[in-house]
Amino acid sequence: TIRIEDRIEEMIQTLIKKQHCLFEEFFPGAKSKLWLIITFMALLEMSRLRLIKILQVEQHGTIHCTRHENFDKNIGDWYNLQSGEEEEESAMLKVS
Repeated sequence: TIRIEDRIEEMIQTLIKKQHCLFEEFFPGAKSKLWLIITFMALLEMSRLRLIKILQVEQHGTIHCTRHENFDKNIGDWYNLQSGEEEEESAMLKVS
């Protein structure tokens, strides 16, 4: 099993290496249905936390994922939240 937080961490590592990627790059190969759902939920959470921006220019077109302009700051808030260094409510307000 994989937690959403674990999948977010994997995707953050991808975005540290490159600023932009295609949506489909987060869904490589044949994975379980649960893994696909977790990945999709992780993308939605990352968008909510302002770690990524998701853009689709044309209807039925390619979906692009890019680091949010505040990625570096917000990633620090994400790690503080995960390590429990801040109160959860306070950290969530910062990244929301």
